Amino acid sequence: MNKTEETVPVADTPSTRARKTRTAPRSKNKGAPRASAAGDTAPDFSSAGIEDFEIEQAIDAAQDSKLVAVKDILAHSAADPQAKTDALEAILDGASPDDIHMLRRALMRADLPQSPGAHPDDELSPDWRKGGYPYRNLMSRKAYEKQKYRLQVELLKLQAWVKETGQRVVILFEGRDA
Repeated sequence: MNKTEETVPVADTPSTRARKTRTAPRSKNKGAPRASAAGDTAPDFSSAGIEDFEIEQAIDAAQDSKLVAVKDILAHSAADPQAKTDALEAILDGASPDDIHMLRRALMRADLPQSPGAHPDDELSPDWRKGGYPYRNLMSRKAYEKQKYRLQVELLKLQAWVKETGQRVVILFEGRDA
């Protein structure tokens, strides 16, 4: 924890116990690409281990979703400061103390500069031409949440257009790591 970060007390809930009892610390390989063969599997296959893993995954996904939404609001609402303030207040009003603490920490620290070269999410596997899984690494959680948020925004725009015009639409989805 940085010296500038506040210590926020956290309630003893199943989700906080899941974070405390995980087998591998998150910072160990934070940001490192994961081989696609690793998949999204629990490190401990006991009932409690799987439960803790699923709770942790759900918490991470929810927090990443909030973070992507906040960053999008900050990046695209520059013209109207009041709209930006209202949107941020709406997100914070519905956020838990854990989420608020995470958002504060994420917004206070500067993003690390990107290393030159290909992004690990885009590296192709050696057997992609033979019908194997096309990517060498699983998509990072941050990139996944960012893409998911952008897709949701576009789908809401499409929904509004369909309601307005009465048109019929067929949508085909192809997932990256689905």
